Amino acid sequence: MVVYVKRSIPVELVSPPGKHGGIECIAVKLRLAAGCLTLVNVYVSQNSLRFEHLPDSVFRDPTLLVGDLNARHDSLGSAGSRNWNGTVWHQFLNDYDDVRLLGDDSPTHLQGGRIDYACLFNTEGMGGKCEVVSELLSDHFALYVELPLGKALANHGRVRYTITTNNRIRFVNQLTAWYSRYRPHDVDTFYEDLVKQIFTVVDKNTAERKSTPVRRNYTKDVQVRAWNTTVRRAHQEWTRSGKTDEARIALQEVAKACSVVREEARVKY
Repeated sequence: MVVYVKRSIPVELVSPPGKHGGIECIAVKLRLAAGCLTLVNVYVSQNSLRFEHLPDSVFRDPTLLVGDLNARHDSLGSAGSRNWNGTVWHQFLNDYDDVRLLGDDSPTHLQGGRIDYACLFNTEGMGGKCEVVSELLSDHFALYVELPLGKALANHGRVRYTITTNNRIRFVNQLTAWYSRYRPHDVDTFYEDLVKQIFTVVDKNTAERKSTPVRRNYTKDVQVRAWNTTVRRAHQEWTRSGKTDEARIALQEVAKACSVVREEARVKY
């Protein structure tokens, strides 16, 4: 199970691929111009739909839930009104305060009878387009979903931390000492605090790391580069002149002056 997100959209993994009861899902949080939207890709094995296994974001955050739900309801053309375990997905959608079913209620299995949905939760009236894509060769039709969303204006690059080999043991020891004193209240808070602690440790180690600034190479000095150009042109003139004595003497004078400038630059840098 996988979710692909364009590189230009900042994204955070909320729930890694996993199975909870009869539901398999993966959830990612997209950072957009108007806030965050959680995208949940879900697969429900036949007749195994239970609401308590849905991701928490469905009940609290703006969420788009799509996938293979294997749900049944006679009003939508399904063969049968409910799954064998008594779950009625359509009734859940009716009872929930802020949820919209996208699409035209078309069955997305070739045989019909079971319905896949795209649903918006907690989005305060947001609409969207959902169409069945029948061109793909599969035992399912695909769902194409389009929402009126804007990208975040700022560039939120993924934060990457690095530590040197020499600091690795100290890094582990510092995090171990922090964890031995930490008393998390819930998993979400723990992960947030862990990331903050990693940033603190890495930032502190970087500040304490003594490094010798790289000295500029004298060959990049402005005067040295200008004299190198003059020598090159003098050599070209000597060649074009047929290597006359006059051009040779001029080349030698330029080369001597360039040597003096280079020596001064070596001392300077």
